[in-house]
Amino acid sequence: MPPSSTSLASLPNLPQVSCISHAARALDRRQDVHAVWLGGSFARGDADRFSDVDMRIAVGRDDLNAWQEPDWPELLGEAAVGRQLLRFAETSFLHHLILSGGTISVLGASLATRRDILGWIRLVRDEVGSVGRSLAAAHGFAYPQELEQTVRSCWAADEPLLDGADETP
Repeated sequence: MPPSSTSLASLPNLPQVSCISHAARALDRRQDVHAVWLGGSFARGDADRFSDVDMRIAVGRDDLNAWQEPDWPELLGEAAVGRQLLRFAETSFLHHLILSGGTISVLGASLATRRDILGWIRLVRDEVGSVGRSLAAAHGFAYPQELEQTVRSCWAADEPLLDGADETP
């Protein structure tokens, strides 16, 4: 699925957004990437010009090792002038990068089955429902349960994906 221009348009007008946009397009073209998500301050909506870029990808078992040394300029639009690789068992790792334009980026790669990805979708759906309840309470919304249900219903489309959920993507 191509990255939504609406979702990228919702990012703040900051220098790091060019890196995020470039990476979204590059990752969308790759067959080995099964899921991509943005984390940290950009995902929360409180990024500023000093924020790093936190991105994660999910790949299949046969593709994980290739992400130890990706082509950074092709992927992020800039060369990595400093980097550190942190390994977490055999199933995931993080790249901490300083890019030539000054952006600090963290790219995590994890081995993921289809069941893992569905679990992450459900986790996010549940967290979004909880956030909906909190926002409703904080802003005096008269019917917080309705807001929570509306938010959760937006995620209901993942249920048909359960067939074959044990398979790797």
